[in-house]
Amino acid sequence: MDRVLILLAAGRGERAKVEKQWATVQGMPVVAHTLSLCERERMVDRILLGVSPSRLSLAQEMVERYAPDIGEVFVGGHERRDTVWNGLQRLPEGTGLVVIHDAARPFASKELWLRVIKKAKEAGAAIPAVPVRDTIKEVVNNQVVKTMKRELLWAVQTPQAFSKEIIVEGYRMAIEKDLPITDDASAVELLGHPMAVVDGDPQNEKITFAEDLERYRASSPDIRVGWGFDAHSFCPDRPLFLCGVEIPHSQGLEGHSDADVALHALCDALIGAAGMGDIGVHFPDTDERHKGRESSWFVRRVVEMLEEKGFSVLNADITIMAQTPKLSSYRQQMRERVAQLLSIPADRVNIKATTTEGMGFVGRKEGIAAAATVALIAVG
Repeated sequence: MDRVLILLAAGRGERAKVEKQWATVQGMPVVAHTLSLCERERMVDRILLGVSPSRLSLAQEMVERYAPDIGEVFVGGHERRDTVWNGLQRLPEGTGLVVIHDAARPFASKELWLRVIKKAKEAGAAIPAVPVRDTIKEVVNNQVVKTMKRELLWAVQTPQAFSKEIIVEGYRMAIEKDLPITDDASAVELLGHPMAVVDGDPQNEKITFAEDLERYRASSPDIRVGWGFDAHSFCPDRPLFLCGVEIPHSQGLEGHSDADVALHALCDALIGAAGMGDIGVHFPDTDERHKGRESSWFVRRVVEMLEEKGFSVLNADITIMAQTPKLSSYRQQMRERVAQLLSIPADRVNIKATTTEGMGFVGRKEGIAAAATVALIAVG
């Protein structure tokens, strides 16, 4: 077991007002980006993921999904220093190089990892850094004390890599002296051991504040598309509901609920976009609670489920296939009703109606079919 990564994800998110390592960015939880990269590229032989006690179950799910071959979870400490120390106590036999990385830096490139690891093997300790671009001033009590020499200042990143003996001894000294540690190189500095610096990556930014999350999401939003289809035969002595609107007609549609074929297709599209199965999984027609139930209730419940999963609806496009009745005069009313159910503006909803030119069961006036396409965006 040569290279072991201690991945730090035990932070409480006090500055970001959210545990940023579990927030979704570019389609995955922040912590999953590093887990997935290291599993796929095998930059390390083992990952020790340090998390808070309240996140053990979630962290185990992340490891099983994104790094099943090389990952394991351990309980971190109250401070960064304590989490690293807990991880160092769990290093397997034969560990030669310890790599330490902040989970809140999800976009460290493969090339950066390889630069750091290669240099650490040569020098015993290596960190990535980028030169500071702005003028830096020392300020005390809102007064400038002095201007720092910019050419001497570098912004340090992770991953950082060290031989096992060096990093363990450095952290042991930091803990004995009760010194705060903001990066792992600080612990090695206590030993007076030289550290090599390799070129960092300006894209390897740390997610620290809530606005950092929003910036990443805005630059590369996680958008999901879903498609749904449903069909019901006509049934006498029932009202006809389409898109939550009662349509005057001699027949309704056969079904366990109110058989609103358009809203059923919409529910399937929404559920499918979020990867949650289909309407039958969540609202089976064997459940007597749903007998005769308005399909508007299903849509509202699906929207709640999406919100719980961190999704918001962007738009919906529904096509109703009916030879009869004629629906053109009801389209605006249906559009507004669907917008209300989805809590989005009406201009994000489109309702189309078409015949099948006399073909198929729709053309024979035996029933109605509907298809829906939706887009979701991950917001949390």
